[in-house]
Amino acid sequence: MSPPAHGLGMKKKIPIALAVVVALPLLGVGALFATREKPDGPRVEVGPGVVGVETGGAYAWIVRTPHGAVLVDAGLDAKGAAILAELKAEGVPPDQVHAVLITHGHPDHYAAAGLFPKARVMAGSGDLAMIRGDKAHYATFGRIMSAVMPLPPGPPAVTGLRGDEQLEFDGARFRVIATPGHCRAA
Repeated sequence: MSPPAHGLGMKKKIPIALAVVVALPLLGVGALFATREKPDGPRVEVGPGVVGVETGGAYAWIVRTPHGAVLVDAGLDAKGAAILAELKAEGVPPDQVHAVLITHGHPDHYAAAGLFPKARVMAGSGDLAMIRGDKAHYATFGRIMSAVMPLPPGPPAVTGLRGDEQLEFDGARFRVIATPGHCRAA
């Protein structure tokens, strides 16, 4: 005897089919976005010595110091094209980036952090597991997306911050303030 057409089996199939119909176009667009060459994005100067560059999904902020720069976030493009172009235009070689301060553990904020050999890379302590790849970025959806669009590797070493530190790099001072938001830190 076959099960009724609208029985329990049918109820399970509809949500799965709906998820596939919704997820496939998103996965396709995400894969295309991740694999395309990222053009230099808009440049925004917000004050003397503070420039934001679009990195293919998020801005990276370059704060000039007397002998280099500090980055606040490092964008989604692991090659750092927009960041490196702006640093070059400013006359700052990659080895004069003193620090990369990552605002939270999503990959569009840390992908290029490993390009700066002398920089201290720092992020909130609760985000370290995500940045190191030890924790799922977006739960189930993130695991599905990462199967189609590999996540960029995290930087080799990241120092954790609590949220009440005062930092100084080459004369530029930063106050760390914990502002929990859309990233579910540990």
